[in-house]
Amino acid sequence: MTDVFRMENIKAGYGDFAAVEEAGISIPEGAMVSLTGTNGSGKTTLMNVAAGIIRPSSGRIMLNGADITGMEPEKRVSAGLTLVPQGGRCFARMTVEDNLITGSYDRRARKKSRDLLEKVYDLFPGLKDKRFQPAGTLSGGERQMTAIGRALMSDPSVILFDELSLGLAPLVVKSIYERLKELNDKERISILLVEQDTVRAMRMSDYSYIMLKGRIVLEGKPGELSGERIREAYFGVK
Repeated sequence: MTDVFRMENIKAGYGDFAAVEEAGISIPEGAMVSLTGTNGSGKTTLMNVAAGIIRPSSGRIMLNGADITGMEPEKRVSAGLTLVPQGGRCFARMTVEDNLITGSYDRRARKKSRDLLEKVYDLFPGLKDKRFQPAGTLSGGERQMTAIGRALMSDPSVILFDELSLGLAPLVVKSIYERLKELNDKERISILLVEQDTVRAMRMSDYSYIMLKGRIVLEGKPGELSGERIREAYFGVK
C-alpha cells in the first residue's frame, strides 16, 4: 500500500531542548494510524512539525510523493494536509457556518464549498441545526465537531487529529470516533489519531506507533502487539 504521508528521521525542539529525536511515521493511503504516548512524549511537537508550525532541524516530510519539509502551513493545507489541534478551537463570535466556511479559503476547496458543507452537515447533523449560532455558545463536543468540519472544508487527503478526546465526555468521544470511522471508510481520507488513550486509539487503527521521550519506541499492527510490550513502551519500564 502506498504511503500518502511520511515523516523520516525528524528532529525538532525549542531552543536547546530536543522534543523530538529521529522520529518517523507513515500513513498509507486510506488508512487510520494512531500515535500514542504520555504527556511530554513529543506527540504534539511532531504534529506541529507535520503541519509546518514548527520547522524540524533535520529530517524529511513527504505528502503524496512530494517533499513538503520547507513548505508553509497554508500551502500544506492546499496540498491536502490539515491538522485539527487540541481543544476544538473555533472563532467564538462567528457562527458555526462561518467557522466551517473559513476552512475552504483555498481556491481548490472554495470551488466546491457548498458540496463540502453539505458533507459536513451530513456527518454532524447537529451542526446544521445550530449553523447560525455563535460557536462560543456550543458545548465542548460541538466545538470539536465544528473544528473537524472546518478541516473537512479544505477537502483534505490526510487529517491529523491532536488529542481529539481531550476534555470530552466518553459518550461524546464515542460518537466522534464513529464519525471518523465513517469518514475513513466512505471517503477514504487518511487519518492520524494522536492520543493518550492507547486502548481506544489502537482499537480504531490499522497501524500504531507509541512515542516516548521524543522517539518512536514501538510500532506495528495493533493485533500483533502484546499488552506487555505496549505497557513497556508507553511507560518506559520493563
